[in-house]
Amino acid sequence: MNLATFLPYAAKHYDALPIDDSSPETLRCYAALCRELRAQYDVLSSFVDIDFVSEDPYPDACAMFSDLSAHHLSVYTGGSPLPPSHPFARVALPCGATYNHVFRAVHDGLAHYPLRNDFSAQGELAAFIAHAALFSPDAIRAVATETIGQQGYLRTFGDYAPQKFALLPPHVVLNAFMLAEVL
Repeated sequence: MNLATFLPYAAKHYDALPIDDSSPETLRCYAALCRELRAQYDVLSSFVDIDFVSEDPYPDACAMFSDLSAHHLSVYTGGSPLPPSHPFARVALPCGATYNHVFRAVHDGLAHYPLRNDFSAQGELAAFIAHAALFSPDAIRAVATETIGQQGYLRTFGDYAPQKFALLPPHVVLNAFMLAEVL
């Protein structure tokens, strides 16, 4: 499998997911992800000044990398609303930022920035792999849905994926790791 065949494969599986699969497994994996995201956010915010903004702050990854090099990160708070049942819709910080906003900050600051993974399909896969190294196995299942599932959908269908509270099948996650080894 290569990136060109993996993206539609991931998109197909993401598209087939229910909007809300509140199964014990999904609840456990997203609870782990939220818990671990909050801890990672605390580390990131100890050396990066993070602002939450309503306008998309960066025209490209290079602009974000430059900002992060100066120990600053702006996080976009817009986009489609999350289903109220989704754990990412919950407020995570006293400033009102949700877990979705915390995820964006952590993903950009700890997955894209260190290895300068851009926003291309290959950069997003590399960012997933970098980010997965920071998570428990349960959290990896959820972060895979939020990254490779949604990226596959975007790159295949040309539109942002509907936000889902569900988990990609394990074989999709495994294929992402196997693909990353050959890229």
